Amino acid sequence: MKRKATQVKFVMVIVHDREGVRISLQYGEVMNNMWQSLGGKTDEEPSMEAAFRELEKETGLVAKPEDLKFLINDLNYNCDVYTLKVHPNTELDLIEPDKNGK
Repeated sequence: MKRKATQVKFVMVIVHDREGVRISLQYGEVMNNMWQSLGGKTDEEPSMEAAFRELEKETGLVAKPEDLKFLINDLNYNCDVYTLKVHPNTELDLIEPDKNGK
């Protein structure tokens, strides 16, 4: 039986460099002392467009389409996961500073 394709609801972008994965330690009320990778809802747009939007919104980075690599679709969460390799000296804005007590 063929599985019916559905609109992906979430995206996640794993930002990494040669040292490892870049994630953010949260300090806000809701997620205090929790680690977070960036991502969000797709708002019914193609998942790659949502990944670019979330990347820029949450880190300030603007990537080229060839830099963002599709990794996997997590069927349990209806989430497309992408990776982005950055230079080790790349500074990222704080993920969601308005929700991070800053």
